[in-house]
Amino acid sequence: MDRNSTGITVSGHTGKWYVIDERTVGGKKFFLLEHETWGDEAPCVIVDASGNVVVEDVYNGFEDMEGDE
Repeated sequence: MDRNSTGITVSGHTGKWYVIDERTVGGKKFFLLEHETWGDEAPCVIVDASGNVVVEDVYNGFEDMEGDE
């Protein structure tokens, strides 16, 4: 997965997702994903580089990850 990835499937979530932002924390990459159909009308998710969900129901971007790192 990289900054330009699209068509991503997320375990436990329907539809396809695409990367809208990325961040490196403690040497690990994380990606903020937006739903391809619903866009900013649905909450985003944050996944790690392997596609594992780190934070669900994201409304404030990587700010919602604080405390979960």
